[in-house]
Amino acid sequence: MNGMGMTTAELVRKLMEQGLRYERAIQVASEINATNLETASHSSLTNLRKMVGPGEMQGQISPFEHRAFTRDLSMENPLAGAVVGTVLNPGYEALKAMPQPVQQAAAAISPKLDVTQSRSGASMQNLMGGLLGTVEGLSAAAGLNDAPMRARLAQEIQELQNRLKDTPPDSERYANLSDELRRRMMEAARLNG
Repeated sequence: MNGMGMTTAELVRKLMEQGLRYERAIQVASEINATNLETASHSSLTNLRKMVGPGEMQGQISPFEHRAFTRDLSMENPLAGAVVGTVLNPGYEALKAMPQPVQQAAAAISPKLDVTQSRSGASMQNLMGGLLGTVEGLSAAAGLNDAPMRARLAQEIQELQNRLKDTPPDSERYANLSDELRRRMMEAARLNG
């Protein structure tokens, strides 16, 4: 079972029902199974959502993505994270639940309020994911719980190491990635005492 409570076979079947070819469904299912959805970074979950394509699976991953987004934001900027997690995230979910004319009126006011192209529908799981992420991020920022920060750093270090492998060593990008990796590793060492 993965973080979505499905066996690999069930996950592959769902992905194929959404139109993915068998080989691609196996690849995406493997990626999902290799990811700890509860602690994954926002960028990792965004990439997973791109991989699964449109359809029901978006709603399976989106609560974890909402959680990661508000957790990461709350750790980086606690005040902004508190506002986004407790006001904007619930408002976003509520707007997605409104009738289409209301959604279109909101989009006419500002493109940032356009939920008509949202990858997932309104759900209590998305709302709760955003609220949980806010609490996790604020707890980490206040020094009450550093587990989310440790998990995020570990994931970022792994992602940077993977990107370094695919980057020519004599490039400026390699130097920038190396500097960022060094900073993240120093931050992880500081957290680990």
